[in-house]
Amino acid sequence: MLRSLVGSEMCIRDSPSPPPASKPAIDAKGKVIISLNAVGDAPILRQKVFKTGEHKTFATVLAHLCKQLQLDPAKDSVYVFCNKSFIPNPDHIVGDLARSYHSDGRLHLYYATNAAWG
Repeated sequence: MLRSLVGSEMCIRDSPSPPPASKPAIDAKGKVIISLNAVGDAPILRQKVFKTGEHKTFATVLAHLCKQLQLDPAKDSVYVFCNKSFIPNPDHIVGDLARSYHSDGRLHLYYATNAAWG
């Protein structure tokens, strides 16, 4: 609370309230909410948001994406970016990525059929 004297009267102003706490990266059941967003000419998914276990590797996210896009991992390439800047290693743990790079309780990933960033 901020108090100041204006003339002979005292004015009381509320100080700005702190920003609301952001949602946790991992829910109580140990699940990470992942949001997949298309970039460029990549096909758009019907289901853009899904949950996966925090202990799974990023390779499971890639496999899920390839299955949803009906891509053959041996022939077709798909690039998945975290924070629109880097491609996580398939060995990365999803929970670690979520703790470091989540926004509003979701891990936002961007996918493309050709290298868009980085």
